[in-house]
Amino acid sequence: MRTSYRYLQRPVPDQACGSRSTKARAGSGLWFAEALATFGLILTIFGTQRWKADMVPVTAGLYIASAYWFTASTSFANPAVTIARCITNTFAGIQPLHAPAFIVAQLLGALAATLFCWFMFAQVSEHANRRSGYKPVATPFSLGRGS
Repeated sequence: MRTSYRYLQRPVPDQACGSRSTKARAGSGLWFAEALATFGLILTIFGTQRWKADMVPVTAGLYIASAYWFTASTSFANPAVTIARCITNTFAGIQPLHAPAFIVAQLLGALAATLFCWFMFAQVSEHANRRSGYKPVATPFSLGRGS
């Protein structure tokens, strides 16, 4: 009983809680991979929201699981995840010194994806909704536009 309780105390056994990561993650290749991972995540979310909104959690989870394997950065794709990985000294961690560059790459990837999605999906959404009579809730693509 005491042994199993010991594992409930800490999320990663044999490591101190809040230990800083020592995994070095620097370089333009990793930053580009992180921007690409974030771009793909945003594209997946907006694309799924457009055609099958109830599947967004599934497709986002599948995308992150696959992007972990096809990107050099292991697809953090989220500033909150980047900060969390700074305080876990595991193979997927990141040194706190390298986190700001990852966060900037994520923000640039998210901005590029949002602009791309607006260009690709905005007109399609408006025409499809008008044809079907569907009145959507406000989305990033419909804000500020007259109906």
